[in-house]
Amino acid sequence: MPWSSFAGDEAIGSRVEAELARALPRMACNLSPRKEKTALVRIDGQETKVQIKPAAGSVSASPNTDNPDYYFHWNRDSALTVRSLLALLPKVEGQPAADSIRAFLADFVRFSEKLQASETPYGLGEVRFNLDGSVDESPWSRPQHDGPALRALAMMDLLALGDAAGDGETRRVALLVLKADLDHLSYAFEAKSYDLWEISFGHHFFTRLVQLYALERGAREWPRLARREWSKAAVSLRKDLASHWSEADGFYHFSAGKVSNWEGDEVREVGGGRDASAILAVNSAGFTFGEFSLTDPRALASAASVEEYFRGAYPWNRDHQRAPAIGRHPGDDYYGGNPWFVLTSAYAELYYRLSHELREGDRPFAVTRDNRAFLGLALGRQLFLGQDIRRDGALAQELAQALRDKGDGFMATMLDAVGSDGAMAEQFSKEDAKPISADDLTWSYSAFLSAALARGDLRMDGLKLDCAQ
Repeated sequence: MPWSSFAGDEAIGSRVEAELARALPRMACNLSPRKEKTALVRIDGQETKVQIKPAAGSVSASPNTDNPDYYFHWNRDSALTVRSLLALLPKVEGQPAADSIRAFLADFVRFSEKLQASETPYGLGEVRFNLDGSVDESPWSRPQHDGPALRALAMMDLLALGDAAGDGETRRVALLVLKADLDHLSYAFEAKSYDLWEISFGHHFFTRLVQLYALERGAREWPRLARREWSKAAVSLRKDLASHWSEADGFYHFSAGKVSNWEGDEVREVGGGRDASAILAVNSAGFTFGEFSLTDPRALASAASVEEYFRGAYPWNRDHQRAPAIGRHPGDDYYGGNPWFVLTSAYAELYYRLSHELREGDRPFAVTRDNRAFLGLALGRQLFLGQDIRRDGALAQELAQALRDKGDGFMATMLDAVGSDGAMAEQFSKEDAKPISADDLTWSYSAFLSAALARGDLRMDGLKLDCAQ
């Protein structure tokens, strides 16, 4: 059904609660998974078949072992998943789900320490590992430097919860993992790497923004661990990130400078620079004010530009015009180029968080040339340039409700594509919403969870994190 069929706070809230109850057990099957996998590894110069037995604390990106093979532990995906579980933890305290989360967190922290000590040519820039913690020797887009930043943020989220997140030993190891990741970023931030979609080699907005937030937050929250290089790197990253903005295009570009492919040949920037990962970056970083934040007019301009493109790009969106399903970028051809659960959830989260900021925050919020289109899309009418939304309490509340309603719209658009069994693949067909690419993508479930938590006003009691299979 289209979004209008689910309009109404109570109706969408009930549906999100029901889908969460189905999604979390499916996601749980990918946490410390049990299925073994046959893999080729090089031993004494010879390729040998071995059985990969997943370790406690590992996270499989998907149970798929073929077309595509995602049965690996990605540093990025696993860190994002852990961050969503840490945000859920206080909501389920006193329930069995809380104990399951804590037990997994302890394993994940130890597993992360093991991965950091792995002998790989890419060091902490390694992208993914076999699920037993051994080095993945198959050809891949290496290095990537967003994983250490996101893992550092996960460690800081864990440490911020104190005893509620784990015992003293878990927190001790988390501190070691945190310091190693931020020390790595303090010099690796200057290096080119592959982007989060693993397409091009260069300097990318998503990677730089999560690096910036991790380094600034680390220096602020853990000064006794911090090195001067953390702050110096952050200063440089802020300057570099500003170069991604294009006044002519009206959005933050996916890449800055020259990018190349696997063969080292210079290639064009994906999507002409317009990519939904800008919104993932804003959500994954925690800035609420200023440049590159939730309320940054340029970030909102970027969101509006991507949204407008996908509104007309997919046949599926004919019945979802209010809140269209979101894909990666124009010209995407991976598995045919379709909407992603991750990205449609990310848009819901953006709208929910911005609604909350308008209701609860006290920072200035004015209509600018950059954010005007975004705000107009949410409100259904154009606002005046220079209008101070904070000073007009009635307008602030009206806009906050409109943003929340539109967040509900994106959530309903995404849930319209969920299978009858509650499964979320990586993509869903732009024609008829059938699942495409990897099954049961962990990131799809964690992004949905993150959006649901940003919405709030949901019953979390009774949620289970036990594998449903």
